[in-house]
Amino acid sequence: METKIIKNESDVFALRGPWDELVGVSGAMDPFMTFEWASSWMKVMAVSSPLVRHDWHLITVFHQGALVGLMPMFETKIGFLKIPFVKLLRPVGADPNLTEIKAPLVHPDHEVEAMDMICQAMRAYQRRYHLLKWPDMPLVTRQSSEPNWSTSLSVIECYHLPLGTSWELFKARRKTNIKESIRKCYNSPRSDGVDLQFSFITDKEQIISLMSDFYHLHAMRAGLTRGPIHPNNFRTLRHRQFLEMVINNSCVLKPVLLVLKHGEQVVAVRLAFQGLDYLYLYFSGYQPSYGKYSVATRIVVEAIKTAIERGISTLHLSTGRDESKLRWSPELVVLRSHIQYRRLGILFKVKNQFLGPESRRPVAKPGQD
Repeated sequence: METKIIKNESDVFALRGPWDELVGVSGAMDPFMTFEWASSWMKVMAVSSPLVRHDWHLITVFHQGALVGLMPMFETKIGFLKIPFVKLLRPVGADPNLTEIKAPLVHPDHEVEAMDMICQAMRAYQRRYHLLKWPDMPLVTRQSSEPNWSTSLSVIECYHLPLGTSWELFKARRKTNIKESIRKCYNSPRSDGVDLQFSFITDKEQIISLMSDFYHLHAMRAGLTRGPIHPNNFRTLRHRQFLEMVINNSCVLKPVLLVLKHGEQVVAVRLAFQGLDYLYLYFSGYQPSYGKYSVATRIVVEAIKTAIERGISTLHLSTGRDESKLRWSPELVVLRSHIQYRRLGILFKVKNQFLGPESRRPVAKPGQD
């Protein structure tokens, strides 16, 4: 096996075919390291300026000419007159919370070797950069640090929900509390004469046409003062442009909009991404006045039903521990986030500026009960 670092954008784009193939065989259960996500992120979120320059740093692993491992990274140089004073290396997706998981893609037949090669490449960079943000790795992955480095560790909890072959069988295996929640999300609106209609929308043009409703309801949910704090992740134009570019550029990655309507009014919405054998639930929002009808739960229930009908085996409930996920009895997958930075005064300021907002998901996700 050999490791190659690809920095030229045209060479990165030339690798799209093998990259897409690796996504298909890797068993990845999230959309964040696909070509569509990474290339859109670099174009919209990693915009260079006279003092700050961002460039691709794609770590690839090849075995007999075939791509078997990949980690999208990017390099940041901070300086003046093309003289870098500070250099950072981070995974593509170093944003406040849009890119929830930043884990390597590896071929299952070469998983251990490819992951080790990526780790070796990361360890080799420890003396070249002032700040090094590792990919999200399994807890068993070995990482090391130079003596003059400080290290920050955090744990990312991912929740996978196996669906089975039928809705009735899936529901029968749930605990009493979730069965009651399912009944409530149907009976409560029905008792008030409120007819809620669900749509599983996969057409990209139709999804884009409804994104204004998504942003509006997401902001409304974030504005609630009761319950857990939910940030408005799409309050900036750049974040909205990025998300819509991902949707428009989707190929291997298939965006889905889960919509709940009362008449012609959209009252709850959730964005999701469908992979080969998973449905990843992303951000959401709803009309607070419809919260009494458990519309967020209804969206998840309808997503589960539709996913089972379409032969999808796993629902990814995203990251972060909260009761709205745990009540479904999902499987837990734990990754480790690892940041290393030199013990220099200026670097603490750089770390706070460039990684301070890069926090994991809060207690609960917007749009969940």
